[in-house]
Amino acid sequence: MRFTGDADAINSALLRISAGADSATGLGIEILDNNDVAIAINGESGFRDLVLNENGDANLTFKLRYKSTQENVHAGQANALLYFDIDYQ
Repeated sequence: MRFTGDADAINSALLRISAGADSATGLGIEILDNNDVAIAINGESGFRDLVLNENGDANLTFKLRYKSTQENVHAGQANALLYFDIDYQ
């Protein structure tokens, strides 16, 4: 499984903020796993074998946060498009 989307031009591990007249600049979006370890965009998440609970469910916990990519960050809309890809075998 992996997260895919447009990578930030300055830090390719981050998700790029969507462009627009009122968009924030100088930052990207970072994805973290349940241990607060960063997961790069367009790379493998590190999850290989999922552990199922007694009901046969698997719980996946991820966090997103803004991370500066430049010294100056300018306020505005900070939206992005992120895909969560799962390969089932």
